[in-house]
Parts: sequence; C-alpha cells; structure tokens
Amino acid sequence: MALFGATIGLVSGLIFTVIGIIVSSILLWITAKIFQLKGSFGIAFMIALLVGIVSFLAQWLIGFIPFVGAFLGPLVSLVLSIFLGITQIKSKYHVETGKAVLVWLVWFIMSVVLMGIIAFVLGAIFVGAGLAMGGASMMGLFG
Repeated sequence: MALFGATIGLVSGLIFTVIGIIVSSILLWITAKIFQLKGSFGIAFMIALLVGIVSFLAQWLIGFIPFVGAFLGPLVSLVLSIFLGITQIKSKYHVETGKAVLVWLVWFIMSVVLMGIIAFVLGAIFVGAGLAMGGASMMGLFG
C-alpha cells in the first residue's frame, strides 16, 4: 500500500511539475516583456525547465530522508530555485543582479499565485467529483 501511495505521489508530482514549468515559462516570458528584456520565449522556457527539474529532483530526493525530509525538501528546493532563477535570468537576459532579482521576484509571485489558483480549481474539480461519486454510491447507483 505504501508503494502505491509513493507511486501516486511521484506521478502527480511529475504532472504538476510539467504544468508548472509550462505556466512558469509563460509567466517569465511575460515578466521579461514587462521589464523590457530582450529574449525569446525559448529562453524563458529553458530557465523555467532548469529551475523546475532541479527543484523537483531536490525535493523528491530529500523527501526520502526520514523525519526531516518532508520539511527540508521544500526549503532546499526553494533556495535552489532562487539561486538558479536569479543566476539564469542574469546570464541569459544579460542584466545586472538587482534587475535579475526584481524580475525573479515578480516571476515567482506571479507563478505562486497562478499555480495556487490552478491547484484550487483542480482540487475543487476532484473533490466535487469524489463527493458526487460518494453520493451516487450511497444512493445505490454504483453497486
């Protein structure tokens, strides 16, 4: 049973990471346009892909550490995201550190807000579907 839960967690984490990378790359591209940075969508996608994959792997691997992994994983992931995001924005968009930090901060806030909205909507859909199935099951419609 624990293996099933771990598999479901890994698959759902991968799906959410892929969605997050796509959404984050669009938001970084928009943020770069707001700050009038020169660069294509490909640059934004490459940065979001690197940050997303490294963050996912760090959180997933550190999550295996008993007792502290669940708390330490997200913290290490966040620190890596900050470092990689700022350094990649600075090098790929050719901006100073201060502007790279500002671009990263706006990008991060926009990403967190939008991913929170997406998570809320998906959660509402799945919880609603689960409640509907539970109600239908209680009425004898499904066995």
